[in-house]
Amino acid sequence: MDNKDKEPKNNNDKPKNNNDKPKNNNDKPKNNNDKPKNNNSIKPKNNNDNTTTENKINLLLKRNKNSKENKNNDNNNKPKINRTVLLILLGLIIVGGIVLFVFIFYKKDKETYKVGFSYSPKDITNIDINPPIDKKTENINQCIDECNLNGNCNGVTFNKDTYKCKGYKNGMLVKTSPTMYAWEKPREKKSKESEIILLTKTYQQTTVDPGRMPFPYEVYNLNFSFWLKIIDWYNSTHSYWKCVFFKSSTDNLNNKYNKVIKTTNWEDIVKELPDQCIGVWLAPFTNNLRICVSTERNMNDNKISFPHPNKQICVNNSCLYTSDLSTKHIDGDQYKEHIKIMKQYLEDNEGKKSEKPKTQGYIPIKTKADDKQQIMEHFDILNIPVGESIFISVNINKTIMEIYINDKLNYIINLEGKAICNTNQLNVKNEPTFNGNLYNISYLPYFASFKEIKNLYKIDPPKD
Repeated sequence: MDNKDKEPKNNNDKPKNNNDKPKNNNDKPKNNNDKPKNNNSIKPKNNNDNTTTENKINLLLKRNKNSKENKNNDNNNKPKINRTVLLILLGLIIVGGIVLFVFIFYKKDKETYKVGFSYSPKDITNIDINPPIDKKTENINQCIDECNLNGNCNGVTFNKDTYKCKGYKNGMLVKTSPTMYAWEKPREKKSKESEIILLTKTYQQTTVDPGRMPFPYEVYNLNFSFWLKIIDWYNSTHSYWKCVFFKSSTDNLNNKYNKVIKTTNWEDIVKELPDQCIGVWLAPFTNNLRICVSTERNMNDNKISFPHPNKQICVNNSCLYTSDLSTKHIDGDQYKEHIKIMKQYLEDNEGKKSEKPKTQGYIPIKTKADDKQQIMEHFDILNIPVGESIFISVNINKTIMEIYINDKLNYIINLEGKAICNTNQLNVKNEPTFNGNLYNISYLPYFASFKEIKNLYKIDPPKD
């Protein structure tokens, strides 16, 4: 049993072995198949490796290219970013500068007013204390604005309880009460024109100290400007010469109040006041304004009075202006033809001139030893308006006198001599005078330019 049992087991083992062989046989083909597999797999594997390497290289190249492009893009974007940042910074700097400018120059003026102070006139005894600004405003800043717009105002007082705003030309800061606010115009804002105004408003007799009127830089040159308003022409002084103002000595008046003689005769005025530089008077019966000035002429000058001081006369290519003929000692032989032509011109126009009222003349005062004669010359402006303000500027340059009415040059007068300037006080509205007001009387110690006269005209007179 045991043997039998063993045998089948052995037999069965064989087939197992036999089966193993085929397994082995099959393995061979497997091995055989492996070769081609190996053959096929080696070559493609190498190809794939090459491809992979190439891909890697391409990928690296691509990455490098992309990185370069990115860098280029970054570089391209940087200027844009930088430019934008710079523009923003520049804008901020400009805005900051504007804000700073406003703060320093605008706020400074507006907010440096003093609480508990008033801007009061320096000389309360002077009649020229009529405030150029006297009105109600909402606040101190509006009050300051009013002063800045007025050339006659150098400081203001604002009452926060009554909202009253008052401004003066010549004043000072004085401590008062907590309800009062005061502001003084900075020195650089005080206009040149406002500094030369002697009186802002005058309705009665007063004087101006000669120290406020320096002697002319050039001896014969000066300027006086003023606003005039005649309120009522027919009053108690009708039929007398009426004083507007005159710069002269009052020694000959011989009375306590420096009253001028009541007369219809102009010679009487000249006798009492022979050295006016200048004088302004209103005629006795008609509303004509007389401008007078003391001058000195050389009796030996070959001088002719011409209606057009700047007319040019030419003979044989030799030309002279009439202002030269009237102010210089001209050789009568050399310029004989020039003088002849001008005399003929005067004769031809004599008839026409006689048709118009005579507005220019002079009265001899005295003759000196050196053949120089002092005379009082005058020029009349006809039909001065009544009831309205008029600006007049008298501008003297040696023997030429210009008269501006409002902002226009209306007259050029050729004087007989050169103005004799003096160092006397200015006498304003001495009796007998007119019923009306004077505003913004100003003085310049030189021949003023048109621009300066225009600027004086722009300073409006204070309200009545």
